[in-house]
Amino acid sequence: MSAPIYLHAAGGIGLQAAPVLDLQRVDVAKLEADAQPISLRELSKSLRIAMPRLASRFAELAVIGARSCVNRLERPLPQATPVYLATGLGDVARTDALYYQVMPPSNEMASPAQFATSGNNMAAFFVAQQLGLVSRNFTISQQDLSLEHGLTIALDDLVAGGTTTALVGGVDETTLPRDFYVRRYPLCADKYIGEGSAWLVLGTEPIGAIGEVIGVSIVSATADDDWADCIASAMRSFIESAGVAMLMPGARISKIQVAALLKRLPALVLREYRDFTGCLPTAAALAVVSTFANQPRMAATYLHVNCDVAGRTGLIAWRVNR
Repeated sequence: MSAPIYLHAAGGIGLQAAPVLDLQRVDVAKLEADAQPISLRELSKSLRIAMPRLASRFAELAVIGARSCVNRLERPLPQATPVYLATGLGDVARTDALYYQVMPPSNEMASPAQFATSGNNMAAFFVAQQLGLVSRNFTISQQDLSLEHGLTIALDDLVAGGTTTALVGGVDETTLPRDFYVRRYPLCADKYIGEGSAWLVLGTEPIGAIGEVIGVSIVSATADDDWADCIASAMRSFIESAGVAMLMPGARISKIQVAALLKRLPALVLREYRDFTGCLPTAAALAVVSTFANQPRMAATYLHVNCDVAGRTGLIAWRVNR
């Protein structure tokens, strides 16, 4: 990037085991089975959020996470801040409910208001509405690497001067039973499903920053023999001047791939988070937020790495200030 992009706040909700993740607390000692969806009612009440009656649970999840993040700011969020909401699965529950309502054997008429608020992009609209923002809102829907693409768009806008602040989040909800979930987001048997809503406030001003985005990259590396070399080479450009550097592998990264990266970059320290968040397409957002949660914060450089089914690998690098 031609200019530094600073992190001013990070927060959200998700399944966690404190103190590894200290978001809005949802007490789960450690995932040993697919976790139940987060209960949102008390969280909404504690954050004084009054969602419209026809808003979906997915939209409420997005709003709660965004509000939790914005509440950590030292100064009010400018009204002209655009919203960038990334999601892998989107509003599955509301969409399926409408589908079963209008298809046989029900053959009912869908409520116009529910139909109008069922799109994935409505969650970003409700985030902007609830936070009093009046600028653009974007929804990036992509099964894998949606947060990486959302961050890329936000960073481009910030570097180009299109905005001085950006609110970027990753949101995905649990849909049980497991068989229903993995039809849309395949997981190995030993990986647990999760959900979350994690958000970042980015800006071009250094005052009050808690960290810095070093870079986001999406690399095409399809040959297994070349993958680790290619990704390690891309990582070196992010950690050349780093002191402590942490590797945070995503849901699609295998233990073999982790070992290959650590062999090529022995200075990296492995930091796992998947056992505490569960696996969801936008878990990378929870990974970023988790590094700012503990007090005192550990000053370090972090690298999140994940793959998609097309063979592309997404890298997110950021620095945490003490």
